[in-house]
Amino acid sequence: MNLKNSTAVAAVGRTLFAVQGKDVARYSLNDSGVLAETGKVTFDWQPSSLRISTNPTGTLLGADSQNLFSWSYNDSKAEVLDWPTDRAVDLLKASVLTDRSVLAPAGEYGVDEYLP
Repeated sequence: MNLKNSTAVAAVGRTLFAVQGKDVARYSLNDSGVLAETGKVTFDWQPSSLRISTNPTGTLLGADSQNLFSWSYNDSKAEVLDWPTDRAVDLLKASVLTDRSVLAPAGEYGVDEYLP
């Protein structure tokens, strides 16, 4: 399996997400082991990291040093949420709430909330 020009990848089950330039492409793996592109989102910035948050909403998070996005991958009609930030968001410590807002640590004791 080769995803050309992919800088960050995240997977859940048979679904794989890959950053390719300013695009985040979604692929599905079939029973024959072949990847088929099943969707794509384009940003005006290039995500440098991805993370799957399966609870509670089934959400793909992506970020660079000044941006954050949230994509509800279980809902084909879901809007991709895209926020500017004033700092890099640590996706490993970010939490997605049931209303699709994202909480991320900020500074030593604070938290930023990104609302849908």
